[in-house]
Amino acid sequence: MKSIFTFFMGLVVGLLLLYFASIPIAEGGEEATKTEVFFAPSGKEQLLHRALNEQLKRSQQTIQVAMFQWTSRKLSETIIALKKKTKIQILLDQDQVQEKWSQADELKQNGIEIRYLELPGDGFDRIKMHHKFLIVDQKIVATGSMNWTIQADEANHEALLILEDRKIAQKFSAEFNKMWEKAKPWN
Repeated sequence: MKSIFTFFMGLVVGLLLLYFASIPIAEGGEEATKTEVFFAPSGKEQLLHRALNEQLKRSQQTIQVAMFQWTSRKLSETIIALKKKTKIQILLDQDQVQEKWSQADELKQNGIEIRYLELPGDGFDRIKMHHKFLIVDQKIVATGSMNWTIQADEANHEALLILEDRKIAQKFSAEFNKMWEKAKPWN
């Protein structure tokens, strides 16, 4: 069963890489698309966390995060440290926001705006807000299979794709904004 899952995860990541590799790099004065790809497990090195922290710290204006599960205190600490210089919006899954190790309360207590989508269903059968992406200053996108957890980085088989491309970032931001408008504030 694990080998089937691994095969399909590899296939999905490969297709994503092929898709992004097919995007024109630069046309008529446009900036070239910069890409970086990271894979987990990375053990105690936490390479994916380091890459995310690096992108977060580059922010000058806005950070938008749509994340299914967020238990990483390290990433929360970075976000909290940036709140004075950056407008931050966090969108989490309705069920995951209430989990014991969720960082939602910590972020909220430190003045970060948190929302969740109220989706139909109950418990395991509830429709999920299953996105996993970050948008920095409308020009950088970090996306992939990774939830923002230490487990995802140290032990799970995950992928993280970082793109520096305004057009792609604007598309992700438009999707984020659609969900944000429908979302409810986390108390």
